[in-house]
Formats: sequence, structure tokens, C-alpha cells
Amino acid sequence: VELKIPCLAEQTKIASFLSAVDEKISQLTQKHQLLSQYKQGMMQKLFSQQIRFKADDGSEFGEWAKKNILDIADVSIGLVTTMTTNYRETGTPLIRNSDIKPNRILKEKLIFLDPSFSDSYENRKLKSNDIVTVHTGDVGVSSLIPKDLEGAIGFATINTRVRNTDVSPYYLVWYFNSKSFINWCINYSTGDGRQNLNLKDFNTATIPLPCLEEQTKIANFLSAIDQKIDVVSEQLEQAKLWKKGLLQQ
Repeated sequence: VELKIPCLAEQTKIASFLSAVDEKISQLTQKHQLLSQYKQGMMQKLFSQQIRFKADDGSEFGEWAKKNILDIADVSIGLVTTMTTNYRETGTPLIRNSDIKPNRILKEKLIFLDPSFSDSYENRKLKSNDIVTVHTGDVGVSSLIPKDLEGAIGFATINTRVRNTDVSPYYLVWYFNSKSFINWCINYSTGDGRQNLNLKDFNTATIPLPCLEEQTKIANFLSAIDQKIDVVSEQLEQAKLWKKGLLQQ
């Protein structure tokens, strides 16, 4: 192997510079981990009511209610049928369980359906702010349907459409992604290897419900942490790409 070696002084400058970039990446990684841990800790404390918000006027909010999921929302299972012959490069997005992550849908690998096929299942199409929940795999993990995916169809997903005006879908999806609810889903799941959450079991879920104003405060607070995590994630990816470019150059 033939090596191109600069003088010792330049070697030292190169090594020091790249080490500084590595240190920056290490700091961003740690920041991302700490923010993620903070979010999980706050979710646990908020949904267990160890921490409570107050109204804008400083007054205390009332006691939380507990309601069955079917009292506040319509719940259904996504389309379960053979669809491979109707896959297309463009068309109606098909959301699989593997596409659902906490509070986001992975859009990079979405499969699309022939519109003429999907239109025959108009009643299965999802609306903005519907919640899709993993039915098989990482059971319980949930995301809202964003506006740009309105009209999509879920493939064997558990779909929740809030119909109670006193319940925020933004709050509900955060509760679905909480450790307590995920553990509840796992406990009710079947299957030795890949976990499977039955719709009839999901329909027995009890939802803790503060008033709408407190629901909104909880959802906004957790969303703000998520936005910070997203910013750090982007910074981390950019730093890694920058380092890769520097090594080549």
C-alpha cells in the first residue's frame, strides 16, 4: 500500500481538525439521546399525572376522566386483502405497519395502489388526523395521518377516528405512544415471534382524559420536544455528511 503523507505539521492539523468534527458529532449524539430520554420521562410523568399543567389564568384543572376508546372514537381495521397486482409507481398511498413510527409515517418507501382499485374501498380511506396504530410488529406504535396522506389506505393497521369534540387526536396519539399504553398493547398481544394486537382487545382500551385545554397543553409541550429532537437529528446527519466529505477532500 502506497500512502500519500504530508509533512508532520500538516498531518497534525488534519488529525486535530477531524477529531474536532468527531467531538461535535459525539456532542450532538449525546444531546439527541438526552432529549429522547427527557421526552420519555416527561410522557410518563404527564400521563401518570405526576406533573400537571395549569390553566392560563393559573387555576387548577379538574380531575381526569377515564373512557373506553369506543366511547370517544370509531375504530376499524385497515384493508386486509391481496393487493400486489394493484401496486403502482404512483396512486393511492398504502400505509403498512412497518411505515408507522411514533408520531410519523415513513414516506420514503411507501407503496401506491391503482386509484381504480382503491376507489372501490372508499370507506377504508383515511382522513387527516386519523390515527393509525401498528397491529402486527411493534404493536401500539401510532401516528396521525398528515394532510398530504389524506385518502391513503392502511394495510392491516388499526385505525382510530376521534368523533368526540372534547378529545384531541393530537393528545390521543401521544397517549398511544406512551410507555404505559405500549406495554398494555404488548400484554394483550398474541404470537411467539411477531406480536399481533387483536382489534377486539384494542377496543377494550381505557383512555385517561383531562379536559380539552389540558390535553392541548400536553400535546403542544411534547410536540415542542419532538421538534427539538428533529432539529438535533438533522444537525447530526449534516455533521456526519460533512465529515464524510472532508475525509474525501
